[in-house]
Amino acid sequence: MLVLTRTEIEGLISPGALIDAVADGFRAVSSGEMDAPPRQGVAGDGGTVLTMPGRRAGGPVVVKLVGLFPGRDRDKTIAGLIHGRFGSDYAGTIELTGSSRPTHETVLELAHRFQLTKFAYIQPDVQFVARPGGTGNIDNAVVVGAQVGISF
Repeated sequence: MLVLTRTEIEGLISPGALIDAVADGFRAVSSGEMDAPPRQGVAGDGGTVLTMPGRRAGGPVVVKLVGLFPGRDRDKTIAGLIHGRFGSDYAGTIELTGSSRPTHETVLELAHRFQLTKFAYIQPDVQFVARPGGTGNIDNAVVVGAQVGISF
C-alpha cells in the first residue's frame, strides 16, 4: 500500500488543470456532448435503486447509483473507471528527470454518500490505482478516504 502525505498529493495535482477539467465537463453536459441515457430504476420492498450512467467521447464511463440501501433513498453510490495514457511531451519531460517513461495509469473508484440530514453528508471512498505515475516504478495502491459536507 502506498500512503502519500498531503504535500505529496498537492505536488501531483494541478489545481488549475482540475478547475479546467470540471469547467470542461460542465460545458460538455450543457452542449449535449455527454452521452447520458435516461435514468433507469428498479423498485424494491425497501425503496428504489436508480442508475445514472454517463460518458463523454474519449472520457471515462461513470455510473451513479441512488437508493442502493433500503430506506436510504437520498444516498448516492458512485463507481468509476478511468484509464489514461500520458502524452509524449509529458512522458519525455518525466524521462528527462531520470525516471522511467510513463505510459498509462488506471483508477477504479467506489464511493457511497450517506445523506445524514437534508444538509449534511459523509462520503467514504476507496480507489485502486494501477501503475501510479504511469511508469510501473511505484506499486499499485489502494487509497482510502472520506469527505464530510454541509450545505447551507
